[in-house]
Amino acid sequence: MIQVNENSIKLCCGGSGGCPIIEDIGGGKVKITDDDGNVITVKKDEANMITPALEHLDSNTPAAPGEELLLG
Repeated sequence: MIQVNENSIKLCCGGSGGCPIIEDIGGGKVKITDDDGNVITVKKDEANMITPALEHLDSNTPAAPGEELLLG
């Protein structure tokens, strides 16, 4: 379930823990708070690379040593 607020989105998966929150903090940046309350702040273009990075990890395709992955 996704809950949309004015400047944030809460990602609830129905687990017993908290729900990650993605918040637009302006200046082209987002703040991501995980289930445990840990926070990171990243540029939106960096956050946009999360999905393709996860897709690569899920593909179980190993990268060669020193290989750069071009995402985005």
